[in-house]
Amino acid sequence: RLLLCSDAKFTGLKEIVDRDTPDLLLAARISSVRVEDLVVTLFERPGHAGESWRLGVGEYDWRARPPIASLRVPSGLRVRLRAGDAELVAALDAARVDFPAPSAVLVERYCVGLYEFPDYQGRCQWFGIGRHDMDEIALGNDVAASIHVPEGLEVSLFEDAAFAGARVQLRADTPELDIGASSIIIAPVRRRR
Repeated sequence: RLLLCSDAKFTGLKEIVDRDTPDLLLAARISSVRVEDLVVTLFERPGHAGESWRLGVGEYDWRARPPIASLRVPSGLRVRLRAGDAELVAALDAARVDFPAPSAVLVERYCVGLYEFPDYQGRCQWFGIGRHDMDEIALGNDVAASIHVPEGLEVSLFEDAAFAGARVQLRADTPELDIGASSIIIAPVRRRR
């Protein structure tokens, strides 16, 4: 995965590239590039200690492996630990995982896609969990016209920079937006108990 930045020292407008991209948003303005390893790290002991395993996107048979006691999950990925009918889903780091020995581990992409045109057309920029202000939206201010939101994420789109102005909250794909995006907050949906 590449993090492209318009300014030196990884600042300014940012674009994440993690697949073949024929039309870069920042093509003429790239001043710094960071190569990021998009993998989750599983640990045999709590507190991110002991033996570890680094896994990219995919499904892994874990039946003959040691238990998983903690994990690190970068923005843009999520992990599903499965044991029979039970499942634990994690999209953030966990210093302690209380789950029976999983039989399978699934690592999947977990990010929001903001599209230039309605119906998921045109250029697309991907965002992981977190706060993304106008300086990170390489599509441009108020350009986004549709959005892909995976199950389990909630997106707050703000009309103005610095998370101000009118706000729309979304928990599903939206083929045509009624608001431009100048800043965005992406978070896991909080489950009510």
